[in-house]
Amino acid sequence: MVSDFVRVYGSLLTIALWAVGAFFVVALFVSVEWTIDTIGLPGLAVLTVGMPILAVLSYLTDLPGNVREAFA
Repeated sequence: MVSDFVRVYGSLLTIALWAVGAFFVVALFVSVEWTIDTIGLPGLAVLTVGMPILAVLSYLTDLPGNVREAFA
């Protein structure tokens, strides 16, 4: 199985990537021009594809359980 180190830091990396993605999703609602100028259309495409992938990964790997274990 996967070591605790990989599980914990993989979970934290997933949360960090989700937070960056969520920032840009919120930024799209605030200022579309700034967001498109900042990440561009390829970045927006990666964001559109990446957010559902992160959601599926967090579900499959029991993200809340891993984080609870790491910080309990």
